[in-house]
Amino acid sequence: RQRQMCIRDRTGHDDLPTLGIEHEHGFSVALDIEIAETSKDYYSALIAHDAYGNNIFFSTDEDFCEPPIADKPPGRYQYQISIPGKLLKPGTYYLTPMVGLRRKGKLDRRDAALRFEVLDTMSRRGAKQLYRSTAVVAPQIDWVLRPDGDTGGDRRSGTCD
Repeated sequence: RQRQMCIRDRTGHDDLPTLGIEHEHGFSVALDIEIAETSKDYYSALIAHDAYGNNIFFSTDEDFCEPPIADKPPGRYQYQISIPGKLLKPGTYYLTPMVGLRRKGKLDRRDAALRFEVLDTMSRRGAKQLYRSTAVVAPQIDWVLRPDGDTGGDRRSGTCD
């Protein structure tokens, strides 16, 4: 069972139900859960969607290894889930946490439990209104320009000198 969830910005600020986050900065989500009985089949998931209902990402604690909550004794636990910066374009987003049981499905799901805003007041893209309206995400991608045959190149990480 999920007990509480909050978003923490890079300074650890977490007392607002709606939080403004700069595009440049990552943030973390603290998810408090309570385990009533031990099971090897527990897993947790986090779904992000935008104000239009588009699913932006779906991530589970079993994506890359066995879920950390599998086989835990009864008690209260807290997940810290890190979301990288330079991923979401400015806009309103919602997070839906879920705890489930393999082969049975969800046990507890809180649709749109948290709302947050991604802002961009710092980048050239934000200042010049260069976000594409049809894009769902806006990652910063490295563009490397080099003369044909050159292996060095002019490597810039989305910033211009």
